[in-house]
Amino acid sequence: MTIPTTPFTPSSRLLTPYFEALDRHELIITRCTSCDVAQFPPRAACSTCGAFDSFEWIESTGRGTIWTFGIFHKIYFPNFGPAPYNVAVVELDEGTKLITNIVDADNTELAIGMRVRAGFVDIDGHTAARFTPDPDPTMITQERNY
Repeated sequence: MTIPTTPFTPSSRLLTPYFEALDRHELIITRCTSCDVAQFPPRAACSTCGAFDSFEWIESTGRGTIWTFGIFHKIYFPNFGPAPYNVAVVELDEGTKLITNIVDADNTELAIGMRVRAGFVDIDGHTAARFTPDPDPTMITQERNY
C-alpha cells in the first residue's frame, strides 16, 4: 500500500481507544448500548436515541462501500497526498461512516457504491487505516443497522 509518511495525531481523548486499536491493526467503532446503532466518532450522547454515556467499542469488519468522494488537486490533507489525491467517506457494513482515502486504486476508477476494505499502514510508530478496493465486492459481512 502506498501512503505518505506524515503521521496523524488524535484530537480528542474520546478517540484514544480508536488510535490504540489501530496500532494493534484493529478497526474499532462505537455502538450505542441503548439502541444498538453504530456511530463514529464517539459522542457523549447518541445521535439516534439521545442516550448519554451508553457507548461500547466494537470491532469493525473493515468492509464497506464508498458513500461519496472527491479528488483534491491541492494539498489540504498531507496525510492523504501527493496531489491529486482522494478523500472518501466510507460507509462501513456496520452502518457508520469514516472519512478516509482509497489507496491502491487510480482516482479515475473510484465510484460511489464501490466495495472497499480497510488495511493498516504503519507510519512513524503509529498506524493509519486506509481503504483499498475489495477483491470480493459481493461480500457484505453484517446487516446494516440504521
